[in-house]
Amino acid sequence: MIGLYGIGGSGKTTLAKEVGKKVEELKLFDKVVMAVVSQPPNVRDIQGQIADQIGLKLKEETEFGRAQRLATRFQNDKIFIILDDVWGNLNLEDIGIPLNKDCVVLLTTRLRRVCVSMDCQSIIELPLLNQEEAWVLFKLRANITDDSPIELRDVAAKIVDECKGLPIAIVTVGSTLKGRSFVEWELALSKLQQSQPIDIEEGLRSPYACLKLSYDNLRNLVAKSIFLMCSIFPEDHNINEEDLIRFGKGMLDDLGEKFETMEDARREINAAINILLDSCLLMPTNKPACVKMHDLVRDVALWITKKEGQEFMVSSQKVPRMLMENETQIDTKIISLWNMGKNFKLSNQLHCPSLKVLLLHSKNSSEEPNVHLGGMKALKVLAFIRFSFGLYNNWHAPWSMPQSFESLTNLHTLCIRGKKLGDISFLGCLKGLEILDLMGSSFDELPIGIVDMKKLKLLDVFKCLIGKSPHEVIGKCIQVQELYLSTNNSIFEESVSLPRLQRYHIIAPMNDVSDVEPQRFGASKVLCIGGANVSALSLSMKDVFCRADILCLQYCIGGNTNFPSNANYLWLKECKEIKLLVDNMIEANANIGDSSINCSFQKLVKLHISHCFQLQKLHFSKSSSMHNLKTLTLSFCEGLCTTLFTPSIAQTLVSLEELNIIECRNLRHILAEEEEDGNEDNNYSDHGPLLLAFQNLRTFEVIHCHQLESTLPVSLAANLIRLESLIVKFCSNLKYVFGGGKADNKSIDIDIKMPALQIFLLLNVPSLIGLCPTILEKNIVWTVCITNLNQLCNQRPPQPLQTFLNLTKFAISIGGQRLQGIFELQVGGMFDCNNSLKDEEPLKLNSNLSELSLWQLRGLEFIWKGPTQILSLQSLKEIVLRECSKLKTIFTSTIVTSLPELRSLRADYCYELEGITSADWLTNISVANSNYNVCFPKLKSIDIWGCNKLKFLFSYSLASHCPSLQTLGIFSCSELERVVDGFEGKAGDDEARNGGSGSEISEPESIDEVQLLCMSIQFLMVQQLSHHSQQARP
Repeated sequence: MIGLYGIGGSGKTTLAKEVGKKVEELKLFDKVVMAVVSQPPNVRDIQGQIADQIGLKLKEETEFGRAQRLATRFQNDKIFIILDDVWGNLNLEDIGIPLNKDCVVLLTTRLRRVCVSMDCQSIIELPLLNQEEAWVLFKLRANITDDSPIELRDVAAKIVDECKGLPIAIVTVGSTLKGRSFVEWELALSKLQQSQPIDIEEGLRSPYACLKLSYDNLRNLVAKSIFLMCSIFPEDHNINEEDLIRFGKGMLDDLGEKFETMEDARREINAAINILLDSCLLMPTNKPACVKMHDLVRDVALWITKKEGQEFMVSSQKVPRMLMENETQIDTKIISLWNMGKNFKLSNQLHCPSLKVLLLHSKNSSEEPNVHLGGMKALKVLAFIRFSFGLYNNWHAPWSMPQSFESLTNLHTLCIRGKKLGDISFLGCLKGLEILDLMGSSFDELPIGIVDMKKLKLLDVFKCLIGKSPHEVIGKCIQVQELYLSTNNSIFEESVSLPRLQRYHIIAPMNDVSDVEPQRFGASKVLCIGGANVSALSLSMKDVFCRADILCLQYCIGGNTNFPSNANYLWLKECKEIKLLVDNMIEANANIGDSSINCSFQKLVKLHISHCFQLQKLHFSKSSSMHNLKTLTLSFCEGLCTTLFTPSIAQTLVSLEELNIIECRNLRHILAEEEEDGNEDNNYSDHGPLLLAFQNLRTFEVIHCHQLESTLPVSLAANLIRLESLIVKFCSNLKYVFGGGKADNKSIDIDIKMPALQIFLLLNVPSLIGLCPTILEKNIVWTVCITNLNQLCNQRPPQPLQTFLNLTKFAISIGGQRLQGIFELQVGGMFDCNNSLKDEEPLKLNSNLSELSLWQLRGLEFIWKGPTQILSLQSLKEIVLRECSKLKTIFTSTIVTSLPELRSLRADYCYELEGITSADWLTNISVANSNYNVCFPKLKSIDIWGCNKLKFLFSYSLASHCPSLQTLGIFSCSELERVVDGFEGKAGDDEARNGGSGSEISEPESIDEVQLLCMSIQFLMVQQLSHHSQQARP
């Protein structure tokens, strides 16, 4: 365990992240994960963070069960775990982190004593930056160059001195001063020199002063207010931007900010958040629509509030003493209590006459005290939240309503999330309310009284369980500007009028919205409806329909000629009446009945069509532009019989990154050769119009498309320079991965390069002949596969190998007889070509391949064939072979010494397999041969099933090259004579052999030999299934 400690803001987290990236890049460990611990530590949350990063779902209820699951998952892996922001002793076993030599932990902390108490073998202090390092960092952030005026550089150097080498201070001050006038720079320096906080510890005075300066330099008052508000959330909390908008709007009145619409407030607050991000006072996170505040910055923000006389009382898991007793809090402006548990108790009568915000966050509804609100008449924001933002559906005991709601005449925002409420008719008394957020709560009905809330601008009843349909009440709330609604009822069967609606997330009955949910963040208008008659929508709903950023339709009828929309994301599922998807302005306006509505697919970024069995065509006019489309998924559209794209449409797909075609069983072509009208102006045979088509494609997947004979034309495949994943599965009629067309038959050279390809999977394509028709091969230089190597004798390294070297996963299964080899270099064509390479250095090709799976390759005779010491599979960890009927050996002398990372080897039903290695290697190597390194230093597991020609697994020499072997299993290999062959000095070897095909093996000597040569062996089993006999050694 390694401990990294240093002052807050010194860059511990940043350094730890960089170490993690480097470790991952160098592949020193199987897994690299990072978890934020924070204070107080939440074991369940830490376990969740680790599990998410390794793709593990923890379904266990108890922390102990989750820990056991994690420990089991890590059992056979080398792992590097970063625990960030540790404040006290942490029991790693309670989390599920194994304590063994294969697990290395790097923890970061502000306290050296934490490193000592955690028994860190290495303790590293992260010092502050020296003067030169600080100056380099500041110049970068403040945009200071050698060409900047010398006066400015002098002032900048003095400011850097005041930052005392603390990275976070340097970054924030530099960012806020960038682009400011010289006078402002001088003023900043003066403030730093004169303002040294005396009420904080000595070591933090300079950082506090620097961060305070960054706050003072914020010209935007809204940004200052939002900055201080971010401090009311717990340390390391993912602060939802929507919370800042809803809570912040209620506070902006004090700044004199009056917003007529929610959209105005949203724009202003979003701009403020961006200012804070640019100033490095907030940090981005990986969670959508969230930001974070560094814990030192948060400390400074709370210190600023105290200095400015607006006390913020913020606590996590512990209630401040003064709130448990009957004390008056004159200056307290905000009370924010988070993660309150069973001992959550407050005084029944809180005396906080200046309180503006009360936020109570509890783990369970029944744990909240009944608070009397009468002493908080200045309150503007009131929030009662169970668990985190967006958690719903698990209601416990009914929630005890706070008393004296009617006294809150100044209340602007009311947020009650995840509560079991019952009767909420009391809401009708809150006439001044502008934001009503009941997300995830249950109640009897939406009270009619909210219709009279003339100032109500935002209504959120998303994922609420409501006894009576809320549609009638909502339909009368003409003042509402933002609506968030999910319901199991049909959407607005009656005519409604919401003339001021600017932003909406409306999800009416749909079976599955899991694909839609992540897309909602950041979208302003979302409409997901099921079972509706699209053609019979009211005029107001047609407007909502056409203005949606995200439009999802399931089980809908009507609108069978087109779906006009300005959507960025269009999702259609099981809409059985759809025959055509049309992008045509004239037809769209005719269908919607309103020519003033501008509807097209020009803004479309993501298109997902599923189970629309009658869909026959995607019909786009020649004027259509799909240049923004990034993702296209078509699944279970059996009505698509001819072609997906015409050349004119394909040429507009310049942004397409992901193309998935699944279960379109009757589709014959992905790209047509000619336009539908026969016009050859844009046919792909002309090449020119398609030069940019698919140039950004990264993922291409074709599954269960049985009429396809090829995917794309070879000429178009030359565009796939960014393709990372190519997957073709269960396409029974596929003859070529890339097919020929008119253009491809012309005598023109085609240079196909796929340098980014990482995953290439061909599975169950029994009719496959090759990657392209033979007639085309003479004109093609491949970088995706190995073919026609004789054409490339003067190239170094050979281009056909180059893309394979970039692959991390390679799997192929065609169920056919044609493929003979995977990696092949022909000596005659490569090295005997007029002695052109005779005097040059020998080639050394390093591959990134980590997994190799070969299934049902019944014609496969070799995996590698060619000169020695050419290819190094230095990253290969796993090999799986299944039903490779003609394969006799797995490793030859050309490759056996180039597998330093191999961990697992499995061969099933390779009926001609005679041994792991070929005879040429066995005859050249011996125990005394010191020229050979250990061939398989990390091989842990070997499993052989149903390989009937296997007579022995190891030679004596090979067995000695497996020092890490732990598990060896040989099952149903009917001709197996012994496990180890050629073990010198053992008497009675001949007698130990049974020599009969299919006979029971009774040779303990051979098993002992394996255990003697492979000292780490833990489990050894030889089993003849036909005779129900076995040998096993623990």
